[in-house]
Formats: sequence, structure tokens, C-alpha cells
Amino acid sequence: MKTKSIGIIDSGLGGYSFYHTLTREFPEVSFVLIADQANAPFGDKSKEELSEIANKLIDRFHKMGISLILIACNTLSASILKEMRDEFPEVELISIIDLTISQIKDSAKRILVIATTATINQKAYSKALSKSHKNAWINEVATPKLVDLIEGLANDSDIDEVLEEYLSDKSKVDTIVLGCTHYPLIKKNIEKITNANQVDALEGSIEYFNKISELPLGTSKVFTTLDAKRFAHQIKTLFNDDVAVEEIVL
Repeated sequence: MKTKSIGIIDSGLGGYSFYHTLTREFPEVSFVLIADQANAPFGDKSKEELSEIANKLIDRFHKMGISLILIACNTLSASILKEMRDEFPEVELISIIDLTISQIKDSAKRILVIATTATINQKAYSKALSKSHKNAWINEVATPKLVDLIEGLANDSDIDEVLEEYLSDKSKVDTIVLGCTHYPLIKKNIEKITNANQVDALEGSIEYFNKISELPLGTSKVFTTLDAKRFAHQIKTLFNDDVAVEEIVL
């Protein structure tokens, strides 16, 4: 498949965590992130709203000559992946959920999935895990307050307080699935509450692209649909990256 770059879609900083990881792992490859912060968070939106958002994002990438896109958003992957693939059959859309599940150990017996309300409502993880980990205890918990805290650069004490609320009775789990791409940014906060193995899709994404023989080379770019200066500040604060951010209107 010929593509000018590899696209990355998310509502904000979760997508940048993939951009940050992948551009360091594949420095000569061209990645383009569109962070749709104007519509963040995605987790509280209806399927109709999500479809409208996704169609605009994928259409913009398609017009840029990008036909390989990482859906770095569990909400979109859980809610409307089939609809997106039907709408854009000429574009390869990579599901973040598949990449995450690929990282769960076979020995996992008590698995907790934390994600946005929309992702949990679709039961995408429990359905997939019931096949890959048939004998495991699986629980899914909606954690709707976390994305806004992360995007707002909340201090650790505020994040810790909310995590205590969500995880207070989950001490016996051996695996926590970070079912939102924002959540790897608070791994250290989660470690204060539980020593369970934390699983996300970052390593899975590296493995996925390592299997592709011919990746598109060139410059990587970051776009936001909201405020370029604000996004650049968020990136600098959380990743210590000085990155040029451009505003884009979908």
C-alpha cells in the first residue's frame, strides 16, 4: 500500500504519546498526528457524533495522500471501527484495541480494563478477551474523569484522588489494561495504588510497524484542531519535546 505518511488520530495527548514513541523508534519514517482537541473528549459522545468526527479526520488524511492510519483512540476503535472501514475501504485503519490485547500475558488471570464510558459501553475489550483469555476474570470500569485531568495538566494529587476512587477495590487484579491512549501518561500514578502489570498499545504499535517492510520516509508533523500554542505547551510539559504544532480546520 502506497502512503505518503502514517497517520495518527486521537483527541489529544494520547495520540501524541504514540507520535513521541514511534518517531523515536522510526526516526526516518513520516508520521502525521491530527489531535482533534476541538472535539475532546471523545468518550462522552454518541456514535453519530463519533462517526462525523472520524469521517472528517480520515477524509483529511486521505486528501493528504495518507492511506495507513493508526486509530490511536480506543473510543473510536471500540465504537465505530467497522463503520469507518466500510466508509473508507481504500484506507487501512489500525485498531488500537488489537494492539493492546496483543501485549497481555497469557498468564493473566484477573484483568481490569479502565477506559472511557463509550469504550466500556461497547464491551470491546471484554468481548475480545473472552476469546484470548477464556479462563480469566475480566472487569471493565469507566473512568470518565481522567482524560480531562490529563489534558488539563492536573497535578498528581488530583489525579491520585480520582484513581483511588476508581481503583480502591481492585487491589487483587494482576493486569490493568489501559483502554485509553491518554492513560500511559499516568502509569506512575497507577503504580502508587497497585503493582498490577499495566498494559497499553505502545509496544504493540512498534511491533506492528516493524513487520511492514516498506514504511514511508520523510518529515513528521503535528496538527491540532484547537490551539497550537496550548498543545505545544502540553507536549513540552509532559514529554519535554519542543515540537512545531500547526492548527488545522477539518
